[in-house]
Amino acid sequence: MHKLEQTIRDDEEKMETYRFEINKYRLSQIHSDEYRQKVTDLNERLLTLSAHNLALQEQLKGEKVDEDPAPPVKNVLPLAEEEEAFRLLLSLKKGTKRELAPEEWNQLFYLVDFLYDDFLSRLRETHPALTAHDLHICCLLKISLSHEDIARIFSTTTDSLTRAKGRLKKRLNSFSHLNIDSFVNRF
Repeated sequence: MHKLEQTIRDDEEKMETYRFEINKYRLSQIHSDEYRQKVTDLNERLLTLSAHNLALQEQLKGEKVDEDPAPPVKNVLPLAEEEEAFRLLLSLKKGTKRELAPEEWNQLFYLVDFLYDDFLSRLRETHPALTAHDLHICCLLKISLSHEDIARIFSTTTDSLTRAKGRLKKRLNSFSHLNIDSFVNRF
């Protein structure tokens, strides 16, 4: 238990160092490709350590003896898959990832639910008529991907994506006054 607590403290110190470096780069007047790559690398390390710490904290909770244990966490991924999910998110944000395999969609769904207060779970519950493709679109919109990036991930044209978003908007008929991007951001 003490070893886990020490590892968490060590990770938090590293995370603080990464945050300091990121702020230092952001405050500098140099905004080259090297600068952007360094900030991206630091953010990736920060996300990986954050996921690692969350997993260690859950493990630590399991080692402590409670008379009233907390209910099990739903949709938990093993640590390696959590790290992979964060890497997937970063590659999508960088534009280096194309089509997603089913297991990658599962990882991304888990991560979006984790980061955005069970966004997809709430969306499924509120709007059960949504298709898997609708949920994929909502997931990618929630992580702020552009229209063109989403079309690239689906290997389709931007016109096809516009039509798919129109069908999605019809399935969310009670929110027809909002565009789909605004709806996803507010939900």
